[in-house]
Amino acid sequence: MAVYRESAPLWRRRLPLIIAITVILTVIIAAVLIAQPRGSSTDNKTATLQTLATLSQSLDLFDIEYAKIVKGTPAAQTGAPGAIRKAIDALNGASGTLQPLNPTAFNRLQILLNDLNNAVSANPSPNVSDKMSDANAQLVTLRTALSR
Repeated sequence: MAVYRESAPLWRRRLPLIIAITVILTVIIAAVLIAQPRGSSTDNKTATLQTLATLSQSLDLFDIEYAKIVKGTPAAQTGAPGAIRKAIDALNGASGTLQPLNPTAFNRLQILLNDLNNAVSANPSPNVSDKMSDANAQLVTLRTALSR
């Protein structure tokens, strides 16, 4: 007389393989998460340098676009208002890290950016090139303070 034995389900035969793959993937994911760099002062310094670069680029663009306003192009048709707004926003966004570096340079830069913003509507405004030079000097001062 033959005894009929039901075969084990397919998943039960492969259960050791499934468990092994799950353990290996868990170990790999844990190793990757542990190896990721955490936020550090280097990250803060990099972010601050990026902010200073954004400020510098925005001022350069403002200088180029403001020349169009001086020639008679309406301010709304140039990139000057957007460039100076971007510089002001970048400065305000990083005030917590930039102001402690050199409060005098930070405050002076804030005043200069607001003056340049006002110069867009008072076309053409005198002393814009002097204010641009002074703003760039303040950026250099902040960048130097950051590298110390």
